[in-house]
Amino acid sequence: MMKPQDLKRPAKIRDLGVDELRREEQEITEHLMKLRFQLASGQIENPQLIRAFRHGLARVKTVLAEKQRAAQGS
Repeated sequence: MMKPQDLKRPAKIRDLGVDELRREEQEITEHLMKLRFQLASGQIENPQLIRAFRHGLARVKTVLAEKQRAAQGS
């Protein structure tokens, strides 16, 4: 899984292939679920991580959609 600071860089995300993007999307979703459980139980040290991973997930989904549209167009 990519680190939160790597998720802020769209260039790194665009370098990934479609399969890697799908895997990354799944891993981020699972990690977000764990972070939400930690937040609910009061165990999380930095709640801003949830925001960083949510934004990263949106970036991954956006790039994945772009690549899928490009594949359908050609």
